[in-house]
Parts: sequence; structure tokens; C-alpha cells
Amino acid sequence: MPKHSRQDAPVDESEMNRIVAECRKLSIPLAGSVTDSNDYVTNIFITVLDLLLPEKTVNKALDHYRKNRWDGIRVLTDLETLLDQFPDTEAGNLGVAQNIWGNNYGNRIEWLRGFVKFLRTTGLTTEDDLRTWAHRCDYDRDFKGKVKYLDVAAYQWLRMRMGVDTVKPDTHTTAFVRRVIDHDLDPWGIVAVIEDAAKRLGKKARLLDKAIWDHERGVTRTN
Repeated sequence: MPKHSRQDAPVDESEMNRIVAECRKLSIPLAGSVTDSNDYVTNIFITVLDLLLPEKTVNKALDHYRKNRWDGIRVLTDLETLLDQFPDTEAGNLGVAQNIWGNNYGNRIEWLRGFVKFLRTTGLTTEDDLRTWAHRCDYDRDFKGKVKYLDVAAYQWLRMRMGVDTVKPDTHTTAFVRRVIDHDLDPWGIVAVIEDAAKRLGKKARLLDKAIWDHERGVTRTN
């Protein structure tokens, strides 16, 4: 079953060889160093937080949740109950953000409301449901246009956290590929070439994704 709308041959062979050569230079993590995420509510939060926000900001929000709201928000119903207590307005969403994350990212609560509704209407109410869906879903059929503000990168990153061996076309992978071949690819083109590079190198795609992410952020890895 197709998992996304993959485009055929997004680059020519000479460009693909250049991508592989640059990937070979990277310090690719050892197998097992990129772990699956297995907490349902945390995965919901990461899906709406971890897009264009600094890692430090995301981690701080998750730490606030774990220290202050963990016991009270453990299932989808808990989260729905909290959201219902605040109006879907700028002030209301700010109140939710301060409650669960200890920050002022009320706009991400707007994203969260849409994602929570999607999870309810599609019956993805447990971690097991989400994991099963992640391995069987198709982007165009099952996700595209269903959650405002969430697109291919959010979809792919969610699937990766559920154990799917793929990559996410975020700002880092996009910049890496652009620099190597000197032109842009669409998101699924990014996914295709990095997955192909991983296959040619005999590596897991998700580990190569992590290596690119670290490289683009200037992180030095010692395996």
C-alpha cells in the first residue's frame, strides 16, 4: 500500500550520486540511537510543537507538561476536556498553552485543536491505534488537508516516531539537498532522494535523517 505520493526520479543519476557522496561524509548514528516515542499524549504535543520551533522551546514545553500536568492529561478524553474549558479564541488558546506547556504559544493550541479533532474522528485514540495507522496510512488519502497547518513534514515526523523508517522534509533536509544539487525539490522529492541515499549506503533512512539534522545544526556526533 502506498504511504505517500512519491514522485518518480526527482533527480538524475549524477545528482543522486552527489547526494549519496555528501551523505557518506556524515556521522550517521548507530542503530538504536534514534528511538521511537511511545507516549500518546506526548506524541500529540510533539506533532504540533516541533515545527519551526527551537528544540529547547519544545523540550521546555514537554518538561512543563510532565512536571505539572502529566497525571491529569493521559488520554485523548482528558485533553478534549481541557480544551473545552477554554474558548477557541486568542485569549483562550493562550490560557491552554500556559496551562499545559507553560508558554505563550497559543497559536499552537489552534493547531492542537484541529489535530485532536482529527484523532477523534478517525478513531486514533490510543498509542497502539496511532502506531498501526502510521504503518498503513497514505498521505493523500488519510492526512492531506485534514488538519489545518499540518502538512507533509508533520505527517512524516509523526510516522517516524511511530517506528516507520522514513525521513521528514523539514527545513534541514531541504537545505541539505538544495545545497548539494543547487535546486529545490518538493517535499516528496526530498523524502525520495534521502530514502534512496540511505538504501545505497546500507543505512536506515531515519538514521540518515538524524545525521542530516545534526549536520545542518552544527552538532558534532561521536558514535
